[in-house]
Amino acid sequence: MPLDAYDPCPCGSGKKLKFCCHELLDGMRKVLRFQENQQTRMALQSLEALENDHPGNSWIITTRAVILLREGRGGESTQGLEQLLKEQPDHLFAIALYATAMFAGYGFEAARPAIQRAFQRCPRIYPDLVASLATGIAGAMFASRKQLAAREHLVLAMRLGAEQKKQTTFLQLLELDGNQEVPYPLRSVHRLVPYSGESENEKQALQAARLSGLGCWNLAAKLFADLAAREPDNANLWHNIGFCRAWDGDEAAAAEALHRAAQLHDRAEVAVECETIAQLLDLNASERSGTIHRDELRVKSLSKLLTQLDNSKRLARIEIPPSEDEPQPAPAGLYEVLDRDLPADSSAVDLDSVPLIIGQMALYDEIPGESVPARMYTTASKTADFEACQQLLSELAGSEVEPIEGSETTSTYPDVFPRELQILRRQWYLPAEATALLDEQLEREHWRRIVEQTWPETNLSTLDGKTPLESVGDDQFKTRLMATLYVFDAYCNSLDHALDFGALCSRLELETPEPIAIADDASLNSFSAMELLRLPLDTLSDAQLVQTLNRALLVNHGTFLYEVLSKIVSRPACHSKVDLNQVYTKLAELCHDQFRREEAHRWIATGKEFARTIDDAFAKTLEWNMRELKFRLDDPQDPALKPLLLHIYQTFCPKESRLEPLLHQLLAQHNITPPWESGDVVIASDATAEPTTGSGVWTPAQAADSSGSEKKLWIPGQ
Repeated sequence: MPLDAYDPCPCGSGKKLKFCCHELLDGMRKVLRFQENQQTRMALQSLEALENDHPGNSWIITTRAVILLREGRGGESTQGLEQLLKEQPDHLFAIALYATAMFAGYGFEAARPAIQRAFQRCPRIYPDLVASLATGIAGAMFASRKQLAAREHLVLAMRLGAEQKKQTTFLQLLELDGNQEVPYPLRSVHRLVPYSGESENEKQALQAARLSGLGCWNLAAKLFADLAAREPDNANLWHNIGFCRAWDGDEAAAAEALHRAAQLHDRAEVAVECETIAQLLDLNASERSGTIHRDELRVKSLSKLLTQLDNSKRLARIEIPPSEDEPQPAPAGLYEVLDRDLPADSSAVDLDSVPLIIGQMALYDEIPGESVPARMYTTASKTADFEACQQLLSELAGSEVEPIEGSETTSTYPDVFPRELQILRRQWYLPAEATALLDEQLEREHWRRIVEQTWPETNLSTLDGKTPLESVGDDQFKTRLMATLYVFDAYCNSLDHALDFGALCSRLELETPEPIAIADDASLNSFSAMELLRLPLDTLSDAQLVQTLNRALLVNHGTFLYEVLSKIVSRPACHSKVDLNQVYTKLAELCHDQFRREEAHRWIATGKEFARTIDDAFAKTLEWNMRELKFRLDDPQDPALKPLLLHIYQTFCPKESRLEPLLHQLLAQHNITPPWESGDVVIASDATAEPTTGSGVWTPAQAADSSGSEKKLWIPGQ
């Protein structure tokens, strides 16, 4: 932006540039040109020359700080700003810039006092700069797995930023709230609770709440803690201390305060939510790193070794598709290492006999002209598995491989799952010819055992080392046990398993959570995810139910989302307010994922009928048929599969040229001969039902599907 003599002076004096730093104008225009041409060194040299003639000028100091910040030199940019703020402590641009530089150069902890000063002093004059700082902090907090702090800083940034940036921040907020790797109780709004206590303390409580609204959560927590020292049994104070500390990134102290709040709250559901958040924060602070053991060996004869490995029943070779985009050479052979021999008949395996993957072996050919010999790498995540991989390789390869001294390494990586919930994971191997139906059967049995036996009998730190079953009936564990069940539900949900929460409550002798009483005009956007699950769906107004659907789609709690979608379908007045085609789609997919195949196909039939009545009926009906095909291909023996294939071939292929090659590709993957090539001319029962274009109800999603001249063909998995 060009500099004008009648603009406010960038030095921050409040005067016009013409009557303040006018003698710097030509020199700063030169600096600006250097910046525009990416000539950073020249810009800094020009600023240094200007400072020699005008020492301590705030325009020069802040300009240099901005340049250094853009170059990623945050630490350097703080030096001149520190001196400037000593001389001009009310220089708002320098305050905001210094906080940004401190955070960029030294991290959040060191920058906290400067950040809190910027949050208090600068939002009105420099909202975009403060919003940008809050967004940067949110990213750092999320990278450290401090999701509550990340979310609240994004909310602050969205509140402060310009309209265009608000949209971007809102999308980031939606992305965080929809991130299923994060336990759902941490992925939504949380509120401070009103102060109720001694009247002489109300003023301090209001001040703490005001500071919290500004993003100064550390200061707010200190004020609330000071009040709690005077009122140690005030549950609301400990509640607010906990969330303020969590939003400030101090999760260990936050968990401690929320545990205390849970002990003091009279309302069981509020106590359980505080305890659930506290337990999740404790798990966040627990050991969360996975381990990778890796060894590199030289290979004498690659072809001979590949033959030996191919003949092993403990190794499953992974086909590597050719790629021209890979910068590194592709492996000559890649194998999954199994804990037992591959079964002769994969269709007969069960959860006790299916091979588990314990490691991987990758072989690479020599690189001519670079003196890099043929080599192989063995990796595994557990020490015992790594040793088993090495033993197997020794038996198979013999003298064909040579160890490389010092090549065996162990490294760690961040893991989203805490150690004591690793019981939820199991990775088995099924050969390509195995059906998806078999994989589903193993999955169902895996979760049945987890829910009915493994988890209830696991010693958990949240229960002082007791198992959930050992804690049943003990009043001192009642709140903690219910919270532990919510934590279990959250991690099951992150793996797409819909837990029967009510059944486990009954088994653990816990009362199911009380529904929340909702007024007809109440807004549901301020409800936390755990409160959302307690909404009385039957009594919600149509508008509230639609609002709940939007929240439920974001949280993506399988059981609750199914209930909301079903309720939407049962209320015709809601149909015009939602994309009903997507409602049926989500219901079909949820039922399929939750192993309720018959119900999934009933929703597909409903979706097909509805698709025939809306705009772009041909494309939508094709999508439904392809979705049904995707589900039925899980079981190649499904008697409805062949009629469906014929219907798709006869009805849609003549009008969609890209469809037939796609069908051939899908069927080849499942070793199925296309029925139209086998002499079978049977027509499916609904093959004559041509999709028609009806008026339907216009929705943005339909508009997006029907706009544009080029349409992509929907395929299974999209």
